[in-house]
Amino acid sequence: MTEGKIMTIVCSQGNFSKVFAALVLATTAKAMDVDVYVYFTFDGIDILKKDVYDSLFEDDPKANAMKEKGAPDIKDLFNIAVETGIHLVPCQLPMDIKGIEKEDIVDFVEEPTGASGFLDKSLDADLSYFL
Repeated sequence: MTEGKIMTIVCSQGNFSKVFAALVLATTAKAMDVDVYVYFTFDGIDILKKDVYDSLFEDDPKANAMKEKGAPDIKDLFNIAVETGIHLVPCQLPMDIKGIEKEDIVDFVEEPTGASGFLDKSLDADLSYFL
C-alpha cells in the first residue's frame, strides 16, 4: 500500500530532538517501502560537518536518556538510513553562507542541492514534514 509513495523531511535544526525525529520518521517510512528524502538546511546542516558528526550528541542529556531506554543511537539511525537508500541531501545555500565546503561534510550524503532541487521532490511527495 505504501510502495511508490514519497516522503520528504526538512531538518532545519541541529538539536537532538529534531534530528532524532527526522531519522526515526525516515527509517520507519523506508521500512514501509516509502521513498524518503531528508533535506538538511539552516542549522540542520551543521550536524553533517565531519568535525561535528564525529562527536554527535555524545554529551547530550536527551541522547543519553534515550540510549538508557534502548532507543537507537543517532549514528545508528544515520547508518540505517544510508544502508536502506534514504536520500540524505544537504542544502547548498547554508553551506555557502557558513563557508562549509563539500569536503567538510560527511561522505555518505548526496550532492548538495538548492531549494528548487528539493522542492522538485516535495511537489511529488505524498507526505512532507518540516522539523
